[in-house]
Amino acid sequence: MTLNSSVHSRHLDKDAIVLIHGMGSASTAWKLIIPSLLESFTVITAAMSPTSILSITALAPAGLWLVPFEVRYPGTALARMMASSLKLVSPLLLRYEWARKIGFSDVSPRWREYSYEVCLDATNAMAKAAGYYPAWDGLLKKRFEKEVDSSIPISIVFGDSDKTLPKETCQERSLAPSQATWTVYESCGHAPMWDYPNRVVDQVFLTTNVSR
Repeated sequence: MTLNSSVHSRHLDKDAIVLIHGMGSASTAWKLIIPSLLESFTVITAAMSPTSILSITALAPAGLWLVPFEVRYPGTALARMMASSLKLVSPLLLRYEWARKIGFSDVSPRWREYSYEVCLDATNAMAKAAGYYPAWDGLLKKRFEKEVDSSIPISIVFGDSDKTLPKETCQERSLAPSQATWTVYESCGHAPMWDYPNRVVDQVFLTTNVSR
């Protein structure tokens, strides 16, 4: 397995689980669920070994849009610009609720429950995401390059209040692999692992069919 990642593990002989963060994010996005997953897995936060994939749990995945994007999505581009321009003062500003509201009220209806650390990690990740725009450009006018083998169990999770990839345009169920299960979390935004970390962990164990 070729890794370009961070490895978190207590026992390297356990099955590996790979956590791949979204655009404008970083491995810190998984902080709330890594401790629970470490009980049963070697946790890897990015890897390239597709033939070794045994299951997929996709949290608010991109690509299930009715019509592929022709240009960069303006909302996320604005978030990237704001995070980059405010990165030096973010550690101070994010201690105030009004600043967290500006940055995260569109991310989730549960933004008030987000810790300072979660907000700061997310802001820093967005500000430093050097590959953000190239990644967006790589998604333009397309969805997926390959199909997922039908033998691989897949779970897809969306929040019912996802404004980044809204239901009306970016959650087309017919585009998902036929074997995929589809779950919608109530009162949840674009980051289910922040809104409901325990439910996400349970979903991972269910999809992988690994016992705790």
